[in-house]
Amino acid sequence: MALKTISGKFAKIENQTEKTKLFTIELDEELEFESGQFVNLMFEHEGEKHRKPYSIASSKVNKDIVELTINLVEDGRSTPKLFLKQVGDECSIMGPLGLFKLQQDNELKKEKITLIGTGTGIAPLRSILFELLSNSKDEREIVLLFGNRFDNEILFEKELKDLEESYPQLRLVTVVSRPSETWEGRVGYVQDNLDVIDYLNSEIYICGRPEMVTAVSDKAILNGADVDSIYSEKYV
Repeated sequence: MALKTISGKFAKIENQTEKTKLFTIELDEELEFESGQFVNLMFEHEGEKHRKPYSIASSKVNKDIVELTINLVEDGRSTPKLFLKQVGDECSIMGPLGLFKLQQDNELKKEKITLIGTGTGIAPLRSILFELLSNSKDEREIVLLFGNRFDNEILFEKELKDLEESYPQLRLVTVVSRPSETWEGRVGYVQDNLDVIDYLNSEIYICGRPEMVTAVSDKAILNGADVDSIYSEKYV
């Protein structure tokens, strides 16, 4: 796919948590991308230009809309300025970029899919999930293993639960490392909750912090997963 720079504007800005926002960007022309890829978001603030890479969280079906879920880095150069943006403000994106994407024509296609992410690492997995669930010909079992620090900051929580109820092939497993007293789900880190994976029969997609991605990959391989069926994106 050709790399393009496309102008747009912020059509919607939603608070997901205290420090995370979902930015919906309306593009002036269509962007062709694969589920799992990212774009460079470019914007100006007080005459200063900013550019940061973010995974696309939205479905590739909506080619004139891009959704980005972004965490505030309070001492960062760009996100404090980005979080000041308002609906209607102009921006642009460059993309698509990245090799992390759903492998639809893979000769090594497995019987099952496992998606593993932490925090905003859910973004490309959400895009991949939309594509998998919209394909009526692909009825493979899907496990989404999603790690979070706090149970009151689970991104897309209601949406993911609704999808699990609507699609019998989807199993959502949410893990919280710092649970409240009322949390009744799994606790700890995702790499300590890999019992939900059918290692021998699954394609595994992992996105999040480098240490998590490495730990999950290593443990999966040790338990018999095919190294060529593990795909990952590390958020630095």
